[in-house]
Amino acid sequence: VDRKGSSETGPQAIPLREPTMSISVSAQPSVLERLVSDSEMVSRGFVARFMPSVPVSNIGARDLTHKYRPSSNAERVEYERRCVELATRWATWQNPAHLRMSSGAVDAFMEFETFIESLLGPGGEFEHLEEWVAKIHASATRYAGLLHLAEGVDTNVEISRETALRAIELEKYWISHAHSLVK
Repeated sequence: VDRKGSSETGPQAIPLREPTMSISVSAQPSVLERLVSDSEMVSRGFVARFMPSVPVSNIGARDLTHKYRPSSNAERVEYERRCVELATRWATWQNPAHLRMSSGAVDAFMEFETFIESLLGPGGEFEHLEEWVAKIHASATRYAGLLHLAEGVDTNVEISRETALRAIELEKYWISHAHSLVK
């Protein structure tokens, strides 16, 4: 949907059948810093749409042995087998997959969201991350579904509490990185 449109036509709608889009961007830290300091991009909600990861550089402490000594043939074969298995399984799915969360998964997400809510209020540690946290939480629930599917669990089986807790760990990671970016 074009929410703005031109002055003559107004907003325009384009229906999409089965839309799917994921974006993965690897940017230098300086690019991220400029992006989070751009008030227009922040105010339009653009910046908060991405799940941040700004790991500490390991230059100077890297293990370079793999560069000259490849991993074992058994490791490579097992890695390739798992990749082919996953791709084959995903290629045969009938979309959309209607996933449901177990009550334990719902409780886990609700408990974490309730905890984070207390940090978003005035004076809270994450007060400046209100928009980020909302989008990160939505992404974490989608990742619970992706983890569920990647493990080969039948789509008729509800997403477990354990899978939700693993997605919440990812959510904590993203929130901590957003917090370090937006000060």
